[in-house]
Amino acid sequence: MRVDGKTGVRVVPLGDASLLVVQRYTRKWSVTTEPLWRGKEGRIAESGVYQMVRRRAETAGVELKGVHSFTRAAAAQMKRLRMNDPDILEVLG
Repeated sequence: MRVDGKTGVRVVPLGDASLLVVQRYTRKWSVTTEPLWRGKEGRIAESGVYQMVRRRAETAGVELKGVHSFTRAAAAQMKRLRMNDPDILEVLG
């Protein structure tokens, strides 16, 4: 998947489960063009992403200490799965 983030545009590999979720999302919402995730006015701003993360954390009963805590948790999980450092850096941007 092509991702446009703080460090620029990069390609991030998706696992089978993630790919399935993205395919389901695009079918449900008839998304055929970029950006994939969007708000009523188009591309989602950083504040929109933060709001989504905050809502998901509340729903899951997880204390939100900052969005970067999710990045650190994802990196730790990738390390546990024996992913190498350069690949982790590429995925997380």
